[in-house]
Amino acid sequence: MSVAIWGLTYKPETSTLRRSLAVELCDWLIEERANVRVYDPAVQELPSHWNNQVDRFDSALEALKNTQVLVLGTEWAEFKETAKKMLEVVNNDYLVIDANRYLQNEIFPLGINYIAVGMPATHEAE
Repeated sequence: MSVAIWGLTYKPETSTLRRSLAVELCDWLIEERANVRVYDPAVQELPSHWNNQVDRFDSALEALKNTQVLVLGTEWAEFKETAKKMLEVVNNDYLVIDANRYLQNEIFPLGINYIAVGMPATHEAE
């Protein structure tokens, strides 16, 4: 399984990875032997304990290539516009996991599978 993570910092507009749930998720994905591809506009260096097991990209769309799932880790504003372009890189069988529904309005029109806390996986807008 190949997973893209958009956003590693614990909140937008910072570069710190301390207390980041996205970093903890990456740790778990590494243990599960997933291929992990990440993009965060503020992160230039990945945690050293990942030992080159995670690939960092300079663009959110580039991080999506050859993955089956996107997990939104941090709600950076740029992800709203980038999400509208996802079909340039992925198909409708793709899955987006977005705990806080941050990209809901951008993803629904694309027909991509979308999961958020408190709602079923769906293609349909509410």
